[in-house]
Amino acid sequence: TEIVTYNDRISIQHPLKTDFSAFIKAETFSNVLAKSSVSQVALIRTENDLKIKAKGINVTLPTVMDDEIISRIKTVGVSLEGIEWKKLPENFVECINLCSFAASKSESDSTMSCVHISDTLCIASDNNRIAKAELDTTMEPMFIKASEIKSLVGVKPTSWGGSKSWLHFKNEAGCIFSLRRIDGSYPDFLQHFEFEGSRINLPKDLTEGTDLATIFTEGTEQPSITVTIQDSKCLLSVKSESGGIKFLTAIDYTGKKLQFTINPDFLIEMMKYTTTIVLTEGKAKLETENFSLLTSLYGE
Repeated sequence: TEIVTYNDRISIQHPLKTDFSAFIKAETFSNVLAKSSVSQVALIRTENDLKIKAKGINVTLPTVMDDEIISRIKTVGVSLEGIEWKKLPENFVECINLCSFAASKSESDSTMSCVHISDTLCIASDNNRIAKAELDTTMEPMFIKASEIKSLVGVKPTSWGGSKSWLHFKNEAGCIFSLRRIDGSYPDFLQHFEFEGSRINLPKDLTEGTDLATIFTEGTEQPSITVTIQDSKCLLSVKSESGGIKFLTAIDYTGKKLQFTINPDFLIEMMKYTTTIVLTEGKAKLETENFSLLTSLYGE
């Protein structure tokens, strides 16, 4: 009645009516479908194989039997029994996706590598950057691994439900994306957003220079670019072992010289939503109606 994948942390199941059951290698099956140009295939179960047939294509995949996998998948199925499905906030997908890039990349840090949701607050941080967003409606406290959000967003969930050990998200097609619950606490970062500083409208074409600069910061432990604003000019510069770049553009600013060093990925992400940045010693902030990004600035 469904096609199911499972890797101990995530389970995804989608309705699929068949008259058989079988286990096959997910990567091989997925690659066959992805690299084929046909829009429809037939699945035929034989004693030891699963055949995939379409116009001009006849693929045979060996089936496997794994009692442990069967047991684990049944456990996920049991956790869905009696689930009360609740509608997700309209901007849920947007909020978790925007916040996810600010989470810690270290999977060993169980909660800091997550996006944290509590009430209407959606927040993530790696202790250098903080991203927060305001959900349209309230949700119970939960942690979602940032590394798993791209896949979850791809499902386009519209409702959710929780059990003791799992969080379940469902879309309109009936596909269910299940994540193991993560327990823990999260720091109070909101205080860091309250500050005054110089408010500047960055030139839109600075995005082009920043994108070019990432060529020379890729692979570095702490990627950074320096932005200098003075005499109606904005200069972006970076120098690394692989080379360097200077990008000069005009800016509507005649005040005192300003200079800051910032993560280029953050700047690119920031300028998708606004070109206005608030600068003070040690940090920079952007704010839109329901989304805020904050980053630490590196010393000169």
